[in-house]
Amino acid sequence: MGYELKENPPEHSPHILVLGVGGTIAGLTSNPSDKPMECEAGQVEVTSVLAHIQSAVPEGVELVARQVANTIAAI
Repeated sequence: MGYELKENPPEHSPHILVLGVGGTIAGLTSNPSDKPMECEAGQVEVTSVLAHIQSAVPEGVELVARQVANTIAAI
């Protein structure tokens, strides 16, 4: 099940706003065990990351995502 990007949730509805900045947490590497420093930051959009945590969000609370940047983190 994919995560839907909610653009305009009702202002007073319970929600969690997650801002995607495309840094290290959104990075990918072909071999994380052997070469973790070869991670390419900013490869995964915020909606893809949130799809993995949707089940942990309490019922009645919406995840709202905004991809505001795609910053490459300095390691």
